[in-house]
Amino acid sequence: MGLRPKAPIKTIIHAFAKSDIFADSTFFASKPGILQPLAIRWVVPYIMTRKLFLLPILLATTLSLFANIERTFEKSFTIFPGNEVEIDLPSGSIEVTVGDSDQVEIILFQKFKTNHESEADEWLSRFEISVEQNSDAVRLIVKKEDPAGFLSFWKKWNNQVNFSAKITVPAQVDLRLDTAGGQIRVSGDIDGDIDADTAGGSIKIDGATGHAKLDTAGGSITAGSVYGSVHADTAGGSITISYVGPDASRVYADTAGGGITIGLDASGKYSVEADTSGGSVSIDHSGWVAEKKKHSYARGDINGGGAEVHADTSGGSIRIREARP
Repeated sequence: MGLRPKAPIKTIIHAFAKSDIFADSTFFASKPGILQPLAIRWVVPYIMTRKLFLLPILLATTLSLFANIERTFEKSFTIFPGNEVEIDLPSGSIEVTVGDSDQVEIILFQKFKTNHESEADEWLSRFEISVEQNSDAVRLIVKKEDPAGFLSFWKKWNNQVNFSAKITVPAQVDLRLDTAGGQIRVSGDIDGDIDADTAGGSIKIDGATGHAKLDTAGGSITAGSVYGSVHADTAGGSITISYVGPDASRVYADTAGGGITIGLDASGKYSVEADTSGGSVSIDHSGWVAEKKKHSYARGDINGGGAEVHADTSGGSIRIREARP
């Protein structure tokens, strides 16, 4: 049962609420250990039930205690076909959208767990933000400082600032995307290669005419149409590759826990090996000829054999099917 203030405490709260202390939100912010719980648990309900005229001030003050500062940084560049766009964040999601111009537009979002601008400035100073263009690439790189006391730095600063990025790019670029924790999403088909790596989060791309290397330490991987080689690796999540073109040199899909689905071109030539420790393997392709087939394992060729197709999961079923773009 929760504690209820008795009459003497109510009297104190009533007097406290009628004072000028609510006019200064920094008073509460400076006493988080005692006054914030008091305001939330006793003062707020008490004043609300009494419908005092200070209610709007109280609500504004209470909300300010939990406010976050949000900032954005924007930059655009003109880029040439075949150039690379690299995004490297210490945390947070990366969203890329294919546009219809030759411009790369970068928006970096910064969210601080404080309502004090000076504190946000101090936290941001612990990071180095670089946005630059050279002859063949546009790069946004956010790095932490590397002081002697790395572990204490990580504990103190890592969760105080959250970054995320939204990028618009032309189709004819190569993408190199890396985040230490967050999802990666590429909307639209890239006429080039995609290299996406996250330490924790899902990866989803619509398509790439070149190679796709997709790696996450924990999350699902979803790819639309890929015409080059495909490398998809996750420490925990499903893998879905909807379509692999006939000229792909290699397809590799590996997960420590989840199902795998791969669509292979009807006319493509592939040598397939699929293995699961916790499910079944099914091959549904008109060109399939099995060399060895068990419930949880299959090896054989499609249309006489060719590009290596490797699928392996520790927990889930594997389905390889015929697909069209």
